[in-house]
Order: sequence, then structure tokens, then C-alpha cells
Amino acid sequence: MDFCLAQKIRLEILDRCQLEPNVRFMKAATIKDEIFILYSSISPNGDQDLAIRVYNRSQMAEVKEVIPLPDMKVGEIAACSVSNCAYLLYCPIFLFFGIARVTKDDQGQSTITHMATNETELLQFSALSVTVDGILIMSGWLQTASLYVVRSFDANGSLQREIKCTWLSSTYFPIYGIIPKSSGHHVLVSFDDSGHSYLTEINADGTILSKYQSPSAPRDKNHCAGVGEELTLMSESLVKMELLDSEFNLLDFNYSQLFTVPRSLHYNHERNELITIANSVLTISKFIDE
Repeated sequence: MDFCLAQKIRLEILDRCQLEPNVRFMKAATIKDEIFILYSSISPNGDQDLAIRVYNRSQMAEVKEVIPLPDMKVGEIAACSVSNCAYLLYCPIFLFFGIARVTKDDQGQSTITHMATNETELLQFSALSVTVDGILIMSGWLQTASLYVVRSFDANGSLQREIKCTWLSSTYFPIYGIIPKSSGHHVLVSFDDSGHSYLTEINADGTILSKYQSPSAPRDKNHCAGVGEELTLMSESLVKMELLDSEFNLLDFNYSQLFTVPRSLHYNHERNELITIANSVLTISKFIDE
């Protein structure tokens, strides 16, 4: 379906699942028919425990598996059906980030392995994503070179390419999301000192191609997801959602079926479904071309 040519696009609710109100559900990712949800809860001794819940897409009322994340400070989860694994962006050293991989062993149990990275190559202020064909994307500030970079890895963690964003000269420029596009370009999600959200598209050389600033008043960090081949969905937490075409033009987008503008977004490319989490409710929706 070519959304870019659509007159109107709307979200149609397919399923809803009530989650526990006393648990903080942070991010979602999908592998085939499984939904992975990164969440945190408070243990009896007052510590914050992180874990991943795995659901079967057709049986959302039951938790299929819980994957503990002991002593891991995880900020992001991404997954891909091609590589058949999930990836975690975690903090092994204060302010520096690495990548861990979640796979299944021969008995079908989930195992976590840490992808080897030289400590001098660890990135600060990082973001994580994965393309539909299994290329892992990680961006962040390389302190040893005073440079913001976007790195591409294969499923085994071997570095394939590094884009140097020479136009970005400050470690405090808060890029917190990255969206890979089918063209090979990347959309960086950021906000400025005033809290305004920006989308910045760069090419394989790190050159800026276009920028977009949300017209809404700053309120909170926005959440974004790539939709289809070229669209970008931006959720301004509890305020509104915007759907943009490949040139960052606003599209006519109806999401009125959602109870609340979500804080967490994930787009399942295989199913053309959007997974959102808001107020302890997980909602699965489908994009409809009107």
C-alpha cells in the first residue's frame, strides 16, 4: 500500500490489552508473531527491576515468557524477524552505551549475549534501531573523537559502516531516536533547549537533507516511528500525533479511536500494524488508506 499517495489515513483498532497499572511499560518491539515489551517494576526492597515480557500476538491475555535483565540499565529495545533476535541498548559504564542481543537457544529459552565493543569505542547519548532487513543502527557521541556518529552493524555485531555527522559539534545536542529509511538515509529525532522536537534527515555521508520542527508547544520528549517505506509518525505525549510524508509534509491522519495519545510507539512492518502503550493499555492498530 502506497501511503504517500493517500488522501486520508486513519488508524483502526484491532486489539487492546490491559496491563498492570503499577508497572512502567517502556518500549515494545516485534519478532514475527511475538511482541516484546521492556518494562520496569519496583522490587520489595525498593530497587527498580527491568525485564522483558513476551506475548504471542494472537493470545495477548497471557504472558508467554518473562526475560529478566539483572543488573542491566536498559534504555531501548529493537527487534527484527530477519535476524530473529531482539537488541537492547544498555549502559555498562556510566553515560556510555553498548548493545546486547536476545536470542533463543536450542531449547527455546531466551539468552542474552553482550556484543563485544572496545571501551574506547563506546558511545554516549545513544539511540538504537534496526532496519527491516536486519541491519542494526546505533548512533551516539564518540567522545574519543568529539564526533557524533551513526553506525551500522550486521546481526553478529560486525561494523558495516560509520556515518560522521560533522555538523553536530556539541555533546549536549539531545538526539534520542533514529529512524532508518529504505533509501539508506536516516532520520534523527531530537529536541532543543526549549523542548521543541526536530526531525533531521541525513544521507550516507552525514549531510543534512531536510529538517522538520513540530509546530506544537514544547511539553515532553516526542516518540517517533517509521511507517511503511517513507513515512514518519510523531507522537507528542498526551497531546497529539502527526503523520509526515517523505518530505516531512503533514498528512491527513485520523487516530480518534485511540483513547490517549501514546508515549510509546512501535511499527510492525510485516503486519502494517502500530503498537502503542498509554495509561497501562497496549493497543494494536492498523493503518487504513481512505
